[in-house]
Amino acid sequence: MPCQEGEFQSSWNHDKYCHQHKYCDPNLHLQIQKEGSLEKDTICICTGGLHCSSPECESCSIHSPCQPGFGVYQTGTGTTDTICEPCKKGFYSNVSSAFEQCLPWSSCEAPGLMKIQEGTDKTDVLCQLVYQNPVSPDRISLLVLIPITVGIVFAVITLFYWKGLCFKELKKNKVLQLVETEPQEPPGKHPQENDEDPFPVQETLLRGQPVTQEDGKESRISEQEGQ
Repeated sequence: MPCQEGEFQSSWNHDKYCHQHKYCDPNLHLQIQKEGSLEKDTICICTGGLHCSSPECESCSIHSPCQPGFGVYQTGTGTTDTICEPCKKGFYSNVSSAFEQCLPWSSCEAPGLMKIQEGTDKTDVLCQLVYQNPVSPDRISLLVLIPITVGIVFAVITLFYWKGLCFKELKKNKVLQLVETEPQEPPGKHPQENDEDPFPVQETLLRGQPVTQEDGKESRISEQEGQ
């Protein structure tokens, strides 16, 4: 009897029944790679990042990573795992990865670089930056002299600026002192006016004694009263 749909028989046999096609269960991360026929079974593979755990591909496993010192020789597929290879001299790998290949050592032959540590299969070459043309002593002196000169000029300008401000302030204070110490005239009195008595007093001598006499009056003190 011929096999029915969903069945197959791949060889001459004495079986009474055909075999069922394999079921690629998506819950197990399986998918159909090739549909089965009356003579061949269905072929399953694993989804991305996984590979078949056995030749029958009934389950899936994560691709194995290559450890430091090893690089990926062949990336894993839906049916095969990752194939790793050790890094050769001049190459290294310092990560655990299922995709990274061995990387070449860095070159320290560029101008201004010097190798200070050799590379290994797990570490890169270590380079250091060096100066090709060191600074000459004359240039160093010039670089030191320029900021010193600028600093001196700035200090002199600042000194003259503050000196000018102090001179102006001192002059202003002297003017204010002169104004404050100038004598003030009493109110209601003019400099042209003289403090004169309306009735000046005249002094005369009477027998060698002073006698006071007011203008407009004749008053004498007798010799007897004076004694």
